[in-house]
Amino acid sequence: MTSFNWLDQPKYSADQVRALAPAAIFLAIRANGKDVKACCDDFDLDGAKWITKRMMKGSWGVTDRASALAMGSALLEGMHGPEFDGLLELILPHVGDTPEQQRAFIDSLLPDYGMEVASDAGYFLAALRLPQMPHEFRSTYAWDLVRMAFVVRTSVGLGYLTADEAWPLLTAGVNRARQFYPSWQDFGTAYAVGRALWASDGEHFSAEQSLAESQPALQSLLSDPSSPWVRLPW
Repeated sequence: MTSFNWLDQPKYSADQVRALAPAAIFLAIRANGKDVKACCDDFDLDGAKWITKRMMKGSWGVTDRASALAMGSALLEGMHGPEFDGLLELILPHVGDTPEQQRAFIDSLLPDYGMEVASDAGYFLAALRLPQMPHEFRSTYAWDLVRMAFVVRTSVGLGYLTADEAWPLLTAGVNRARQFYPSWQDFGTAYAVGRALWASDGEHFSAEQSLAESQPALQSLLSDPSSPWVRLPW
């Protein structure tokens, strides 16, 4: 089980550390079953600076203050969550359909929604049928909010943002999370679903792999005494 590192002497208030805490699942997944090296109550990096800079540029297009603020704001407003939630409204009634019925449903989407939405509906339906996929979840907005916290946190660690510039985004993120979800568990489950749906097209990795990575991280976050999700009430 993954454990989490903390500063010897706290630098920030409990509310500020709570605003950083959504990023902890990203750190736990990246730790891949090992202990998280970065302190979960600070902005330090969890890997070599040059590797992190390359990752932020390649994966997020973040290279400076302006791009960090732009990406953080875009994720806060919902980069994938609203789109995913809209498609889920269409397809959830069809998860239990037979394969023939599901194919007919997907074909019925083509005239009004086009090929891209119909294809995504097929990927999502396949992912939602996985036995390890959580069946009870709320809005996938958590997928955006976790990534926002990670991007902003990492941007401070790289020197693109100051902590003072980061807190408004981080605080807004955790406040919105608490409006959408009743607990860390619900928040984490929604993140795991959103991440798996994003991976369901197989372009980056598979929904199965995504769940295999996120579920152990969630278990650690919800049960390990060193976890910020355990130490800090929702």
